Amino acid sequence: MKNMSKNIFLNALACPTLGWLLRSEQYIEELSDESHTLADRFRIEQGIEIENRARQLFPNGILVEEKRMQLAAQETKEFISDPNISVIFNGAFFSGGFSTRTDVLKRKGKGWQLIEIKSSVNDKEEFIDDIAYTAIVMRLAGFDVRATSLILISKDYRLGMSNDKLFLEIDHTDEVLVRV
Repeated sequence: MKNMSKNIFLNALACPTLGWLLRSEQYIEELSDESHTLADRFRIEQGIEIENRARQLFPNGILVEEKRMQLAAQETKEFISDPNISVIFNGAFFSGGFSTRTDVLKRKGKGWQLIEIKSSVNDKEEFIDDIAYTAIVMRLAGFDVRATSLILISKDYRLGMSNDKLFLEIDHTDEVLVRV
């Protein structure tokens, strides 16, 4: 069985059997990029574009580039230890068989604000579960989550407006921390 990732956790909330299958090595080997439909690939590409544009809201952010989870978690820990770094993109956390990646971490006092970016105009309950899982793994790994928020696409955005008008940030600290 592989480690519990955020993707597996969120799928298991919807269907425990699917969660179990996703942790199964044999099932994972059967999945490939070829199994993505054209629509799936389009959504993935759009999500990447939205995340890249949202990162522009944090011009001093540092990207954790390491792909391997345990090494990325070590790199994240080093960035967190550096008081000169106030924003981290793609932070990685690993503890007790649980792993997660963050979209944005923003220093908040002696702790961190966890920010999740979604390419949606609607705030959904499933996004709270997504943020809560990440906050739980961060805490298990020994890091202080002080606040959480969600960045969505603004319904008020119109072509030609500045990039900061494209997004809407919603605070979800209370809803997330009650689950943690």
